[in-house]
Amino acid sequence: MRLLNILVLFVLALSTVLSQSFQSDYLENEGRPRSRQEYHNRRRRFTTRRMNTLGFINQAWRNLWNRRKEQG
Repeated sequence: MRLLNILVLFVLALSTVLSQSFQSDYLENEGRPRSRQEYHNRRRRFTTRRMNTLGFINQAWRNLWNRRKEQG
């Protein structure tokens, strides 16, 4: 049960981060389409942030799993 709660919190945090990045994307440019350069810069920054979040989740999951294995 506790594991499910942790999972739900991670999903919420991830969706918040993603929606914020998309909103700021739109507001920065006042709705106009981005140039090619802007698009690639934003995309690079976005993917690294997403990978960091996923890496963090992965690490936390491994810690939980190993702790459970040690306890038996």
